[in-house]
Amino acid sequence: MRMSRRPIAIVITVLLVIILVASYFLFFYEPNITTPPEEMILGEGAFPEGWKKTDSKIEYFPGPGANWWAWTYFSNTTPRLVHEDAIILLIAYNSSSIAHDNYMGSLRASNINATSIDVGDEGYLRSWSNIESPAYACCAFRINNILVEISFSHYSEWSQFQPNPYQSWMDDIARRQASIIH
Repeated sequence: MRMSRRPIAIVITVLLVIILVASYFLFFYEPNITTPPEEMILGEGAFPEGWKKTDSKIEYFPGPGANWWAWTYFSNTTPRLVHEDAIILLIAYNSSSIAHDNYMGSLRASNINATSIDVGDEGYLRSWSNIESPAYACCAFRINNILVEISFSHYSEWSQFQPNPYQSWMDDIARRQASIIH
């Protein structure tokens, strides 16, 4: 008795679908991080001496898109003629896909060259100098459904040219922030 090709084709199709679905969950699916924001925000102890937390806020959003955002503001209080500030912003989206799309949007929105960095699932660093306004360095990265932006600013009232504020310890801040997101 000869076996029909139709049942074999159905079995092969079902196996392919199972393999594709399993591959998606095994290699591409990123579960949402649901840790409360207050447990994922760096404190002033992560910064060099003289930096103090000066303000923070958490806001929750019902509905599609973002679930919440949280920001913390830090200032270098060491007495000198230069003003240095940092802002850490965390945004929790409803999915990794939405977080990725917003990450890509922030990357495209910048007319300043970005350098890829090895923090989170994807990350970049951009920094620039300015004349008569603050200079900035910004590190942005995504971990699953959490998007993080860490901005550093530098401004001296006594100088027309504001130098690029990037310093290597800023990389450590980004890595520390990434390490507590879970």
